[in-house]
Amino acid sequence: MKARSTLFVTALLASLLALPVYAQNGPGPGMGGPGAMGGMAHDMAGPGGGHGPRDCAQAPNPEACKAQRQARADAHTACKDKTGPERHQCLGDQLQKFDCAKAASPQQCEARKQAHQACAGKAGPERRQCMGDQMQKFDCAKSANPQQCEARKTAYAACRDQQGPAFKQCVQGKMPPPDCSKSADPQRCGLHQKAREACKDKAGSEHRACVLQNLNIKP
Repeated sequence: MKARSTLFVTALLASLLALPVYAQNGPGPGMGGPGAMGGMAHDMAGPGGGHGPRDCAQAPNPEACKAQRQARADAHTACKDKTGPERHQCLGDQLQKFDCAKAASPQQCEARKQAHQACAGKAGPERRQCMGDQMQKFDCAKSANPQQCEARKTAYAACRDQQGPAFKQCVQGKMPPPDCSKSADPQRCGLHQKAREACKDKAGSEHRACVLQNLNIKP
């Protein structure tokens, strides 16, 4: 449960802060994820994808990186006594308070907040589709990575009728590979790209296990 909550809040933060995030159990629904606000992680991520640097000084935007970590810590503290769906809702509500002026892409952060509000009260596949449809309206010219934003919009539109692992696999298959030469850590980016390619035909927990195995990471 703790690991799942950590991935959830990291995805939420990435969606708000436009920072790279590691979410190899699936790239997340193009413009709107399965969680309360997840899924924009890869769309808003830096060119390399994958985890952001452990040392914020190595991040493309060190100040946004620090803001992400502080927001994550504050959200976990505020929701520490909650579990399950109630915890996910609490984390989403806490992160809605984030000051988008501190994000790497303030306009995208604000758009994400508006989508979250428009889809309040929805859950599961209905929420994913609502978030995706809302974020399809976003002007990618305002994105930290316009080309990747447009590619994810196209992938979402092509895969929007699919659900769960099939949706994630569909989006991943239609997304172009990242340009690792523009990554903060090209070597790490390359390793993640090779793992994604090796595991592209798998989905769900099987995909995650495959990626971790290729990266020599113990689950």
